[in-house]
Amino acid sequence: MMRCIHLYHEEKLLDASTRNIVVLHRPAQKIADLKRAIEESKYTGLTAKYFAEIASKINHESVLCVIAFIDEEDQSGVDFLRSFLEYDQHIQRILFVRNQPNIFPYILHAVNRAHVDYMVPLPVNAPDFPVLCRKIVRRYDKMTRALRKFTELASVTEELLAQNEKYKEDATSDPLTALLNRRSFDSMINRFWDRWLEKSVPFAMAILDLDHFKSVNDTYGHTAGDTVLSSVAAVLKNNQRTGIDFAFRYGGEEFVLISSTVGLQDMQKYVSRLLSIVRNLKIEAGDDVIQVTFSCGICHSEQASSVKDIIEKADRALYRAKDEGRNRICLAEV
Repeated sequence: MMRCIHLYHEEKLLDASTRNIVVLHRPAQKIADLKRAIEESKYTGLTAKYFAEIASKINHESVLCVIAFIDEEDQSGVDFLRSFLEYDQHIQRILFVRNQPNIFPYILHAVNRAHVDYMVPLPVNAPDFPVLCRKIVRRYDKMTRALRKFTELASVTEELLAQNEKYKEDATSDPLTALLNRRSFDSMINRFWDRWLEKSVPFAMAILDLDHFKSVNDTYGHTAGDTVLSSVAAVLKNNQRTGIDFAFRYGGEEFVLISSTVGLQDMQKYVSRLLSIVRNLKIEAGDDVIQVTFSCGICHSEQASSVKDIIEKADRALYRAKDEGRNRICLAEV
């Protein structure tokens, strides 16, 4: 038996074999013959006078249709159908109508209130019920065909969006350290510079280079070298101030920090604290412990005339730190 897809629940369309419940409103009329016909048609017939009586026995995936009766004396079936409309609008609602002289206004009320899918005149021949069920399934299939197509497209679109996010992340992040990569740096340094020119928002930039990193790779292997890079990156990442500091893997054993709205001395204090944390790292490599330091050059936006200039001045300060013995921070010269 067929059933709707609720996109917001991400439910899948079920085939006919899973939709096996026919709900009968229990009015004054005798319904034993119809219930027997339902069960002989391999469906499960459930009866209830109110929706609340049956709510715990059904779910959105199980109900094929709901049947109610009306005549001039009893229109309670209309509210029963209405309850199922509110529960799941794709459950087919069938109204059995007794042929009476003044029944038309009641039929009109039922159509308006319960959005009836089928009206069947009484009496009903029991053998006709399987035919009716087949019609219900076909009608449902036609009714939901476009929805199924849309759901398939929505699923594909969602998958493409997820892939796009992954590609975007891959394009902007370094896979080893999970820091922003060189491409991200090139984009962001220009944005920081534009803000400095247009809105006078200052920033500082630091280039960090791990000391004697080549000897780590040569002595302990590249796996140990990767562990060192990841450990230092974790220090940078875990000590970023939200909205102020941005850490990048610049390439090889080089990292870059950009800090917004800070002065040169503030940046020096910040990087000094990072250097102190890195010095205290103890990275195991077999029986040995690798101790790490870095050299750093810092330049402030006030000291530079362009993006190229701030990078070059920070880089020259870095090389001065190396020349002076490594494991230290040097500031750019004006």
